[in-house]
Amino acid sequence: MADQQTKELVKNELLKLRQNYKPFKVRSDPGKFPLIFTIVFHPTHQMNVDFEGVQLRITIDEDYPIGSFPVIDSVESLKTQPLPAGLLRKLQTSLQNQCRVMYDRQTREIKVPILLDLLDWFDRNCASLVMDMQYVESYMAENADGSSCRRYAFKVGLVTEQSSSALSSISDIVSQGGQNNKKKASAETGKNIGNSSKTHDEFNDRNSNESDQEELSSDEEGDSDDDDDDDGGVDGSNVMISLMHAPLSLSIGSVSEEDVGLAFEYIDLQGISVIECSELSILVLCSRCQKQIPVRNLSATDTFHCECDACKKEISVTFHPVPIINNDTDEDADKSIIGKQWAQIELSGCAFFDTLPACEFRALCFECSTVNLVGTLRPRTHNSSTCRKCHKDLDIVFNGIKKQELADLAKRLSASTTKGKTSPRSNQKKKATTKVQGITEGRPLPNNGTCKHYKHSKRWLRFSCCGRAFPCDICHEEQTSDRSIFATRMLCGYCSREQPCGDTCKFCQKKLTKKVFDPSSRKKSAFKTASRKSERQAKK
Repeated sequence: MADQQTKELVKNELLKLRQNYKPFKVRSDPGKFPLIFTIVFHPTHQMNVDFEGVQLRITIDEDYPIGSFPVIDSVESLKTQPLPAGLLRKLQTSLQNQCRVMYDRQTREIKVPILLDLLDWFDRNCASLVMDMQYVESYMAENADGSSCRRYAFKVGLVTEQSSSALSSISDIVSQGGQNNKKKASAETGKNIGNSSKTHDEFNDRNSNESDQEELSSDEEGDSDDDDDDDGGVDGSNVMISLMHAPLSLSIGSVSEEDVGLAFEYIDLQGISVIECSELSILVLCSRCQKQIPVRNLSATDTFHCECDACKKEISVTFHPVPIINNDTDEDADKSIIGKQWAQIELSGCAFFDTLPACEFRALCFECSTVNLVGTLRPRTHNSSTCRKCHKDLDIVFNGIKKQELADLAKRLSASTTKGKTSPRSNQKKKATTKVQGITEGRPLPNNGTCKHYKHSKRWLRFSCCGRAFPCDICHEEQTSDRSIFATRMLCGYCSREQPCGDTCKFCQKKLTKKVFDPSSRKKSAFKTASRKSERQAKK
């Protein structure tokens, strides 16, 4: 019964692919497996890159989706718009890796088709995948209302004819990895992919790196005069990291309940086309003993591993940067749901608690498309700098940072995009878990910011020595080995908004401190003996 239901789901998925991604052409023998077909993908989201679409060649086996996942044989450019071969290889590798991730994240009991979710993920992240500064160049365009905007087009010198032999060799190795994965999945369903798929990834990465180095070397020879005016790259690279690596797929089953996202409540960019976070610093809580663990200077796509000192629980944190493009509008349904998200964090064995102010950001200049290090950002103030190449003014203003539950975002996106789509339900009962409520603006702090040392101080102090927030200096000395430095910023205990230190919150207007001993309160006490001085003076 389960196999029949799975076959029905695969059939419905193929019918939807035939209906939504035309032309749909079958390349293999009819009625035989593996099934090989091609579809044409056109982006539906608004983007500031001149990208028409690509043709995907996909192979699925007979035991899909229980025993194997789809294989992306090749990504080819359309006749109306030839694309660089290096970019096509990058898209193929990104789609194949995301397909493997979506397959591995499904439980053993529930295996559903993932091709539609994969194409939805590709549609949402198409701008960040395609807008690679190695292959595109910017130009000024005019909108319908007469205003000017900056758009990106593919470099003419990099658009070369793709080698059919190279694509066929990559396709053969990918198919071999899929067959090995099929054999291993039949013996042990739901496990990770074998070593053969890893060799395929290494082969793709090696070929991609070699081609990219050849293209970059040719560009450097032709543009040697322009490089003399540049004073060096940012952190050894002039490429936006978030545009090289695609973010997570926000689909049901692809993200866990612990994964969170960070987004700006409001952001205004002046002189900047793209902004990203290059290094993340956060504070997490151990899910077993609730001990605070700082994670500092975590680079993009890197994973932080540690062991809790108190309970010895394994903890891992992975950071995925998300680019914020200045030309993006909130009219799109997905953009209105996701918002100005700039980070996605995968958590295991811990829960997100707070964002430390040591996060490093980088910005792409609107005029010359140069990557600039803007450093740490402060809310509700102008974070100003200048471009290191054209010396234009760069300015960033944002109100605050809010936490997003990626699982909730996936449910909202699924409800808005896939209506009437059903998936088999598991008979197992979900365990009741209590989510750790981190520091979120608009919500009160734990115990309204009080502690055992100061029960009338309803605020947390942000110490500049470690960047963390504590209710008082005694709590800071007990939990850290840093030397206490006088704090100049605080978090309101009622609304959790960061601001300069004071007795009253300038946002919610509530008093945060109270004197324990007030001599004037004695005069209003009910137990105070009434004075009879006026009666004695009247008798005289």
